[in-house]
Amino acid sequence: MAMRVSNLTRERKNESVRKAVLALPPAYREVVVLCDLNELEYAQAAEVLGCAIGTVRSRLHRARTLLIEKMRADERCPA
Repeated sequence: MAMRVSNLTRERKNESVRKAVLALPPAYREVVVLCDLNELEYAQAAEVLGCAIGTVRSRLHRARTLLIEKMRADERCPA
């Protein structure tokens, strides 16, 4: 039973993260998908996006901050 609860909790958390990523503005969502989900290095992501590495870094930092804020808000006010 404990394993089912753990799996259910993990599935809910994964769904929550997925929704939070999809809610990001496109520029932030792109860097999260490239760097965090597809594990590209910053230089590779910059090449794909046609921007500077610094831009990738700053967007990724902002995206992660937005994701943390969204996840915390969802924890306080579950639907």
